[in-house]
Amino acid sequence: MLQKASDSLDNALNGFVERMTQAKEEMSKKEETEKTKNIYEELAEIRKKQSFQSFQETCGIDKAFYGATIESPIFTEEMKKQLLSYIDSIKNGNGQFMILLGKVGTGKTYTAISIMNALGYGTYLDMPEMELKLNTADRFGSQETREALMHKWANCRLLVLDEIGRFAHKKEKEQEILFYLINKRYQNNRPTILCSNLEGAEFSQYVGEAVIDRIRSRRIRIDLNGESKRGN
Repeated sequence: MLQKASDSLDNALNGFVERMTQAKEEMSKKEETEKTKNIYEELAEIRKKQSFQSFQETCGIDKAFYGATIESPIFTEEMKKQLLSYIDSIKNGNGQFMILLGKVGTGKTYTAISIMNALGYGTYLDMPEMELKLNTADRFGSQETREALMHKWANCRLLVLDEIGRFAHKKEKEQEILFYLINKRYQNNRPTILCSNLEGAEFSQYVGEAVIDRIRSRRIRIDLNGESKRGN
């Protein structure tokens, strides 16, 4: 009888050891799986940051705007809602035009780039820079032709055109470029942000009725008022 009891205890002990070993192996596999998951998540985050850094370095924005965000305290809650709504519309495939108007230093460029940063893509151009690129495009040694540049800008996922109306003495040339780009982007349902120091009626007159007619039905206009936000 004592032998049977001893055998029973041995069996119970062996069973316990087996269960403990099995539990340890399962725990080890679980921990290994969790570690692998964490490694992949960390790798994905690194790649995401690298991709975002690459976007910022090639999209045309200055380093001063790398940190531009719609969470900035310069935006009211109502303004944030407008920007988030516009971002959602872009994500949903809507090619809306946003017009940002206001005096110098009121945050037009910051606002536009905040949207680009939130999306993680886009192309930023101010009109003087665009003129420079087009003027040098067909020179010997240039990497892109005028036609190639215009095609790229007309079809990029999001285009920001800043400083519209900066050079009134080149109004006709600027109107021609604006109409081509906006017409193409309208036809291809591509979202576009237009920034200018001109006021509403002045802006409409400057860009021309043909441009305004294209964007009238799907535009969001935001007037940025107040004093310059740039430091003295």
